[in-house]
Amino acid sequence: MANTTDFVGTLFDNSESNPSKITLAFTMAGVALKKSHSATVILMVDAVHLAKPNALDNVDIGDPFEPAGELLEALSKKVAKYWSAALV
Repeated sequence: MANTTDFVGTLFDNSESNPSKITLAFTMAGVALKKSHSATVILMVDAVHLAKPNALDNVDIGDPFEPAGELLEALSKKVAKYWSAALV
């Protein structure tokens, strides 16, 4: 039996190339979890570097969004899944 998820976000960018996409993916995953849906964020290509410790510390696009590091921390406490396409 296949596992399914309600929200899937796939990121290809690293923190320097497009912080807005990163922030939006983690924000939407958080919204899905708040509404009792499941959420998965997949890190591919340059985004695999986001799986490293502290990689999101400087990713903050400003209001109305929370910093990406805080979003990821909150997601990890709510059992969101995030997958990296490579070992980093």
